[in-house]
Amino acid sequence: MLFGAAFRIVFRSLKDVWEDAFQLALTNVVWLFLSIVGPILAYLVWTYYPQPVLVWVSTILALLSLPLASSGMMHVTSRTAHGNAVHLSDLFAGIRRSFWISWLWLLANLVVLALVYISLGFYTNLVQGPLEFLVGGFWLAVALVWIMMQIYFWPLIVLQTKINMIRAWRNAFILVVQEPLFAMILALAIFLLTGLCIIFSVAFMVAYMAIIGLIANNATLYLLIRNGAIEAPRFELKM
Repeated sequence: MLFGAAFRIVFRSLKDVWEDAFQLALTNVVWLFLSIVGPILAYLVWTYYPQPVLVWVSTILALLSLPLASSGMMHVTSRTAHGNAVHLSDLFAGIRRSFWISWLWLLANLVVLALVYISLGFYTNLVQGPLEFLVGGFWLAVALVWIMMQIYFWPLIVLQTKINMIRAWRNAFILVVQEPLFAMILALAIFLLTGLCIIFSVAFMVAYMAIIGLIANNATLYLLIRNGAIEAPRFELKM
């Protein structure tokens, strides 16, 4: 049942983008601009003004611009997933609300993935033979679960009246563990759509983050509805 529901979520999200194409395309283009302005500034500083302080500041800005802009798009697509009209102002409202959270989210991801990478190398060197593959597989599974948790993290953050990152990650973990195949299909769909949008650069500019955000928000709402945690905000999510 959930195998088919995952595909229906993806197609529902594509339809949502089509039905509100102008506003979502506009916010997506602004998201793209905000995401790349940091790296562009960093490149200019590194190339023409390579002073240590400026390099550090521009590097930090380059790292933070994408998660900050993406948090705003998650706010926008959450409104669409709830059946509400969206405007460009919703993007900036989402950025303001999640200003510090997006930075902490980036830091947590860097720390967790670095620890997984270090643990993978350390523990696989302690064993040999079949145990090496078993230990390596375990840490790769940990990384995969963590990555899939991020699909649900931001939609759960947007739903919170008082932001609590630990609670959002805990609930995201529960959703992944409850329906791992569902989460894996969504992750694969996001990976494939990312590749397609990079190949077709126009689609990347006008639709990419809108599609990803709607997949994440629609999937999160669907699971919460299915678990009886919330009422369906619109009929289309009653699958």
